[in-house]
Amino acid sequence: MRRQIFNEAVLSKADGTTIAYLYKCRQFFAWIKEMCTDIKLPIQEEVIAAYFVQLKEKANSNSVLTSAAAAIKWVHTLVNAKINPVDPPIVQQILVSARRQLHKPPIQKEPITLEQVKRIVDQLGGADNTLMELRTACYVSLKFALLFRHDEMVQIKASHIEELPNNKGFSIFIPRSKTDIFREGNKAYLSDTHTSYSPVAILRNFMSRSSVTIGQDVHLFTALSYHPSIKMYKPHVNKPLSYTRCRELFIDALKLIGIQNPKIYGLHSLRSGGASHLANKGVIQRYKSETLIEQVKDIF
Repeated sequence: MRRQIFNEAVLSKADGTTIAYLYKCRQFFAWIKEMCTDIKLPIQEEVIAAYFVQLKEKANSNSVLTSAAAAIKWVHTLVNAKINPVDPPIVQQILVSARRQLHKPPIQKEPITLEQVKRIVDQLGGADNTLMELRTACYVSLKFALLFRHDEMVQIKASHIEELPNNKGFSIFIPRSKTDIFREGNKAYLSDTHTSYSPVAILRNFMSRSSVTIGQDVHLFTALSYHPSIKMYKPHVNKPLSYTRCRELFIDALKLIGIQNPKIYGLHSLRSGGASHLANKGVIQRYKSETLIEQVKDIF
């Protein structure tokens, strides 16, 4: 029973968070062993304070200490420590000191504009473009229109898409998102504006060229392989594209439309750019009390 309780407590965090915390805890325990100190939970607050001082001397960012503190605090909650040794004032003062001395203001990426998205679609979303180029145009237009994070984008499968009545557009199911901690899922709606820039039209074209139909249990944004015999690209494996690969494709698209310094943009630029465009149109103020992503049905 105690083992089951422990396992259930571990499952309270997302898999990625648990893996990150375990890595940080292993580093902490390895340091304790080097100091010839026995590992016995709960760890004394003086030991934790000494570890944070050592981390601070080597760190280039206060996030190193912040993540280590979160991991060590988490592991002590798993053993149901009455007083968490990360909470005492001496430990917290060291964390504050690190934040004051090591904190670096984040460099915000510039938001992309609707005009830039349209230029990418003009260059990569035509009938003469390859499937790889069309994939980029589809990713860019959808992410800008739906305000999705990258993880939400690459999770999209053909089985998550449904036609709206009278071919007015699509509904897209989001099985998991950063803010959906209980994985209840959500739906986003996108209407067809019947223009060459419509994300719905681009998505339909991309799925048709990929030989993917609505309802199939396959990811949309996957790796493609070139087949010399037919001189065409085809989906290679049913595995989502990585963040790094999608960013490379986005940067290449920005270079193609003449952006001189594409490094000032990132994948988040599509989300922030779409949100800025909606705000300029007054959409966010109009729907501030409702779910934005369900109400905004077209941007283009």
